[in-house]
Amino acid sequence: MTQWNVWRAACGALIAITGLGCGAAVAAGADPQWIAQLGSPGYDSASGIATDADGNVFVVGYTNGYLGGSKKGSNDAWVTKLDASGEVVWKRQPGTTFSDRAWSVAVDGDGNAVVRGNTTDTTGGRTNYGWVTKFSADGPVLWRRRAEQAEGIAVDGIGNVYVPGSSITKFDPDGTVVWRRRLQTNDGSSPYSKAAATDAEGNVYAVGWIVGSLYGAHKGDFDGWVVKYDADGHLLWKRQPGTAEEDLATGVATDVNGNVFVAGRTTGALGGSHKSGPDAWVIKYDPDGRLLWKRQPGATEDATGIATDAAGNAYVVGYDYSSTNRGEIWVLALDADGRWLWQSHFGTANEDLAWGVATDPAGNVFVGGDTFGSLGGTNLGTSDAFVAKFAAAGTP
Repeated sequence: MTQWNVWRAACGALIAITGLGCGAAVAAGADPQWIAQLGSPGYDSASGIATDADGNVFVVGYTNGYLGGSKKGSNDAWVTKLDASGEVVWKRQPGTTFSDRAWSVAVDGDGNAVVRGNTTDTTGGRTNYGWVTKFSADGPVLWRRRAEQAEGIAVDGIGNVYVPGSSITKFDPDGTVVWRRRLQTNDGSSPYSKAAATDAEGNVYAVGWIVGSLYGAHKGDFDGWVVKYDADGHLLWKRQPGTAEEDLATGVATDVNGNVFVAGRTTGALGGSHKSGPDAWVIKYDPDGRLLWKRQPGATEDATGIATDAAGNAYVVGYDYSSTNRGEIWVLALDADGRWLWQSHFGTANEDLAWGVATDPAGNVFVGGDTFGSLGGTNLGTSDAFVAKFAAAGTP
């Protein structure tokens, strides 16, 4: 059985779900308006989220149950479209007899959703590959293409699709390869791609991590990296933020002025003093790759994604591991100058993880991830997927 429940904001419900009262530290504007929970009797994970121009929400992930169709392999990918109120518009469960996982989703100007995922042969064979599938706004598949096994996907203003890996590949709206550019390292090491974004000029950005040198000297265990290519595939600049410790770049977003925001995690001091365990970090570059500011907020927070709104505010999501919980959803809002706007921690008594964030044209913020408890409805299996909506807000 599959179930999608939507919890609506109310004082009593907020206390039950987060343990916070109406006058608690999460101020007005930083409480979820609604939380939708999708689950089956199996394991269900939401790993990517995006919105369209009408405020609809697209969520992708993987399941070993039944979330949008019949079960095909050990894991199936799934894609669900929600309206702005959190109600299901359509859902799909593409898969093979192997293990299929959807990692990322992007939406073009026509409301079509392009999904990135991987297929792994669970029998010990060599049927391992990445893939890209484009769904129409109404749900039918428009085309499928093979790709590298990595994460991240982006679309530009005219529907071209960008897929990062050890190379960045550009597809036109019909799925034809336009160009492919290999990420050139200084020492032959192989970078891992985690996320991608585009700007209004059609430039594309990719981020990830590397044990080696993509730009400058290798600094520590893993270093983060960010690259910028123009629409014709010319490398414009690349950066390699890092410390002597472990540094991963996990999310990237741009604003209307072409500035670039990169988020990640570090066990060192990348944007401030190291607090405890993994720390989240956020770096803002101008369009030419010049550092504008960097921040290292909080302690024990792990950043997994970032999005921006029309005002240039940045929204960072992840999860918080402390001595008192097994994992709690974390959302941080920063203004264009890196100043703290608001922060939200919420979850259940069980493990809750945020994996992605998106904003709509009205500035509403949508967070997607996993819960092992009952966050927006009754938990139906090991882990359920969730989507939480925050209203557009400045300083609470």
